[in-house]
Amino acid sequence: MTLLGGTVESAKKLREELRAAMIDLERIISSPSQAPTWIAAVHHRTRELQGALARHITEVESETGIMTRIVDDAPRLAGQADRLRQDHVELSDSIEHVLELAAGLGRETAAIERRALRDSALELLGALSRHRQRGVDFVYDAYDFDLGGQG
Repeated sequence: MTLLGGTVESAKKLREELRAAMIDLERIISSPSQAPTWIAAVHHRTRELQGALARHITEVESETGIMTRIVDDAPRLAGQADRLRQDHVELSDSIEHVLELAAGLGRETAAIERRALRDSALELLGALSRHRQRGVDFVYDAYDFDLGGQG
């Protein structure tokens, strides 16, 4: 089994981009929700996260992407690849949900609605963290290679 260096480097770069977008959203989510720009900031950071996830999905699911390469090299991992693809669908839906919640709120929104937005964003971040862990496990199961779990 071999994995081209460019495929690994691309996956690592996108993994870090996704992580950075997650950190940016978490930073906003954990700030005071009563701040006048909080909802707009949550919306903006969620859009950035959506872009990072879309780039990740496009790359890793492509014909030359890491998921395809792993399944070609280790067909026994096809089920894990299917789970990761399902994650992509669910994560994209969760991002849309957070964006819809944020778009529907105004500056005078009640605290309960702001909490619902925060809770949805935190659930999304948790799901993304679990997905990232499944991804590094997937690569490790195929190649005994750590994609970058420490970062």
